[in-house]
Amino acid sequence: MPKRRAVDTGPFPPPLRRAGDELVLDPTCPRQTLASWRADMDRNKVTAARRTIYLVPPAILDAPPTSFPSALYTSRSPMPSSAVDRLEDYVRAFYTNMLVKTLAAPALTSWDNGRRYVGLIPRPGQSDSAVRIRTRKAPDGIFPHQLHLDDLLDALLDDVVPDDAYAVLWLVEHDLYEGPDDVFTCGRAYGGSRVALVSSARYDPRLDSTVDGLDANDAWPLGHATCSPAIQAAAIAYVNAARHAEGADIWIDRLCRTVTHELGHCFGIEHCVDFACCMQGSASIAEDYRQPPYVCPLDAEKILEATSSTIEARDAALRTCCRKYPTSPLLSALAAWTEIATTTISRGTKRSRGMAHKEASR
Repeated sequence: MPKRRAVDTGPFPPPLRRAGDELVLDPTCPRQTLASWRADMDRNKVTAARRTIYLVPPAILDAPPTSFPSALYTSRSPMPSSAVDRLEDYVRAFYTNMLVKTLAAPALTSWDNGRRYVGLIPRPGQSDSAVRIRTRKAPDGIFPHQLHLDDLLDALLDDVVPDDAYAVLWLVEHDLYEGPDDVFTCGRAYGGSRVALVSSARYDPRLDSTVDGLDANDAWPLGHATCSPAIQAAAIAYVNAARHAEGADIWIDRLCRTVTHELGHCFGIEHCVDFACCMQGSASIAEDYRQPPYVCPLDAEKILEATSSTIEARDAALRTCCRKYPTSPLLSALAAWTEIATTTISRGTKRSRGMAHKEASR
């Protein structure tokens, strides 16, 4: 990759826009202003009765060892054992003032004697019946089996969402697909329905050699050629933590960004088009890794308003959380970035609030 000249972008550089990136493929993606976010009738507001984010852990197996569900189950890519606990901790800091809890794991079971479907018991011991889930072979051969994303989300909607849930996000260890032309998909949120799903399968660092366009030196914050003190501090922290990181740390880092992105959609936040931001759209795994874990000033204002939090409280919670995991390159970098960028975020959100008030009055 050619060396890029460093420029002073401040702590919020613009999107990188590499060939094949989401904003290159869809340059007319509309901007969601604060006023349009507030006016969105499909957005669910946080209330006293609904302020809990639930994480659903990966499915367990409830089928004979010689059955098709058993073979499909063993084809998954199991997450690190500490993933759910760290993700719960991170989500609690990212969406400050929200309650974060973990539900019981669903179970995969037999559907019929064929190999096209498996059954899913959304709440073992409580669900009246299993839900049919379509399966197929992965077109690229990376995984022998994939599960249909929409079928899984329908199962969540039908039998899992508690009454006090603001959002429910299911962590899935299997590879997923959504449509017949998809090679794979890593996640999806139906924000108005309060459900989201993220697959950990393609984020496994052991698969990095199969990812087109992946450059370890292009991951956030290393790929941003900027003189910004916040980005430079983040890069130093990233490199220092990476010296001690294990594969599990890298894997969970990747999930942290995608999980908070999909939950952002549950808060009614659309894709960011102006900044390198956690709420950017992504067209590939390689682009995923180039995107930061933080949100831009405008999307930060949406989160703060939705959660009735403050910049100071949210940043303090993020720093406290991130510092618990010194071998996490991404979280170490985010802690360093936040330390310097807090003042700029405060100024940016005040400006965005003023802009939104002007827009609303037009």
